[in-house]
Amino acid sequence: MSPKVVQIEDMFFKDDIKIIDAELSAALDLPKPYPILSMDELQIFYKGHIYLASEDKSGSDVFKVYTLPFGLREIDAPKKQEEDYFAANKAKLDDIKRDFVERSVNGIPILNGSSSFGILSKQVISELVERIKKEYESISEKRPASPAGTTKRPSDGSVFAEMSCSERSLVLDDKVYSLSTIPEYLNIFKDSFEPKYFHELEKLAATLTPEEIYNKITDNAGLVHRKALPLARNKIWHSDRSGMLFLDGIYWIPQFAGKLDDITQKYQKFLEKRVKIEAAEQYGGVK
Repeated sequence: MSPKVVQIEDMFFKDDIKIIDAELSAALDLPKPYPILSMDELQIFYKGHIYLASEDKSGSDVFKVYTLPFGLREIDAPKKQEEDYFAANKAKLDDIKRDFVERSVNGIPILNGSSSFGILSKQVISELVERIKKEYESISEKRPASPAGTTKRPSDGSVFAEMSCSERSLVLDDKVYSLSTIPEYLNIFKDSFEPKYFHELEKLAATLTPEEIYNKITDNAGLVHRKALPLARNKIWHSDRSGMLFLDGIYWIPQFAGKLDDITQKYQKFLEKRVKIEAAEQYGGVK
């Protein structure tokens, strides 16, 4: 009689291997500077694309600061910037991944180098990845609705694409501004307008320039509550010194949304999540 052969390499002994929940949410000492948000100049994030102000004003997109107009130029996509970051910091990140798996999965000996890759069973990988995702559920964000326009969001699977600010935001002087269309901005003050006039103005606002909208509101100032008038009108336009952003065939109104540090800290969390999941997959032989 031939002896029985028992295949055990994929068996998950819960008594022998334990996932340490406290380690799953622990911060990682990721290398700095982070991609994308560490750039010290104006950036516009729009549908997953990134634009900088440019001296080249030959295109249709314009950013105006006081009386100075600039063109806009697109730079490397978030995915490319993140790939460069991960490649440049590979050695450091490999150490971080190994340390994370060693701390998070009790009962698994992690050795230096690639000899430990594939050490986790499929069951452990599945459980570990699921728990990592659960730990980071609270940072998930819903992106604002995409406006009309011809620009398409790239399906690149970047970490940055998971953040709501990647849809339509402006970063300047360590501050973040959300971008609203003129109709969206006017809608904030809807109750301060005479209803019939508001509906007329809202339709016009999708096609007129900021200065033209300013003039329309000024000419009908009696149909707007006096306290709301300057807020609704002057943010859109007030003089030749007014700022202006025209991108993808749309005029945009920046509204203060918070400090750059706030979204940088959030971005760090998204990067941590990606690194931890990659660590689990890597030591399970998936990557």
